[in-house]
Amino acid sequence: KQWYQRRVAITAGSLPDIVTQTANNVIAFSSAGQQDQNNQWEGEVRKNSKHSDNLLQLDNGVKVPPGPWKCSIPDCDKTDNLWMNLTCGSIFCGRKYFDGTGGNNHAVDYYDQTKYPLSVKLGTITPQGGDVYSY
Repeated sequence: KQWYQRRVAITAGSLPDIVTQTANNVIAFSSAGQQDQNNQWEGEVRKNSKHSDNLLQLDNGVKVPPGPWKCSIPDCDKTDNLWMNLTCGSIFCGRKYFDGTGGNNHAVDYYDQTKYPLSVKLGTITPQGGDVYSY
């Protein structure tokens, strides 16, 4: 198959209202890190992890750069779906999805080895918080 790209002029009122509303909603959407109301999935209540009150943070000299990031495993080339361990600052890729996409499970493997319980997804950290996973 060959795909062709072509621009089409669309005049106001030429699209059904539902298409216009959907497009406007997509354009206006803010990420979960930008709005507290989007920090919760429907029905999910976020709570503090039992590990956060007494989290050990190692003084190991690790300095996390502002980016770009890569999984800490030498043979892993993942640069997305990355999680930083909050005990030691190491960065690993996330879980592999059922369809083979995603990470290579290196963050989970690291937890299995160290039992360091909290990781934050890189790219979600804001002054209001971030997506933190508690094992």
